[in-house]
Amino acid sequence: MDLETRSDDNWVTRLAKQVGFALLVDVTKKVVVFVGASFLALVALIIWQGGSVPAWLLLAAVVLVAAIFTALWSRSSRAVRREIGEIEKERDDYESIAADYEAALERHETYSGHVAQALDALQQVLTDEIDVPLDHYIEAGVLEPARDLITDKPAEHVRLSVLAPRAEDPERWTMVWSAGHTITGKAKYAEKIVDTLARHAFETGEPQKWDDVEEDRSFRQNPKASHPTRALLSFPIRWGERTVGVFNAVSSEPYAFDPAEERYLASLGAVIAVAMGAHLKDDEREASDSE
Repeated sequence: MDLETRSDDNWVTRLAKQVGFALLVDVTKKVVVFVGASFLALVALIIWQGGSVPAWLLLAAVVLVAAIFTALWSRSSRAVRREIGEIEKERDDYESIAADYEAALERHETYSGHVAQALDALQQVLTDEIDVPLDHYIEAGVLEPARDLITDKPAEHVRLSVLAPRAEDPERWTMVWSAGHTITGKAKYAEKIVDTLARHAFETGEPQKWDDVEEDRSFRQNPKASHPTRALLSFPIRWGERTVGVFNAVSSEPYAFDPAEERYLASLGAVIAVAMGAHLKDDEREASDSE
């Protein structure tokens, strides 16, 4: 028999002894209480029948009553303390839930406020009320603030990007707008659509989520990336009846995006879709003018 098996046997033996001792203690307590109650009942019966009770027997009865009362009081006190402990734990749980709920409400207000502000400013940019290039506004006024809002951990690196098929090569992506990507990385980005997880949102027209992309066997990390990709959200961008691109949120941490952040980014995707429509119209206008 090896050491590990012997250790397991000793553990089982110890457990059996502990259980047996606990049962013995419990049975002994019950026997003592039963005998004590019977003794007191006998003394009470003698007194009730008018018989004389020896002093030592009366003293023993008083001591026994005190002992039983003390035992019951101790047990009752333990039960009360246990109930108080459970109540305090429930109170702490409720306070934690309330704090989380309050924090979620604050985040919701912050997220919804940014979405409303982004959409309002976008309308002013598109109507030339604000003299800012569309590309600059989307990156500096929409994506960068959103990236700051959803970066929760000091070591976390979040990247946001808007991808669309290249005009000259529709089988590859081009990065239209981004936040968290380098200028060089954005300019050189030309991955094949079929080789990326973002293709799922593009092909199905439905949002996609990967809590940990390393659990997907088809995913391959970019060896040239400055930070690894672990979590990914991908939202389709629609223009009319067509899906014209995807809005990606990438984190270097697994399980990085909670439901509140998902809803926020989905709402922000609607703002980006409006901007994407204007961007495509400009491209079509430029193509028409060049002809």
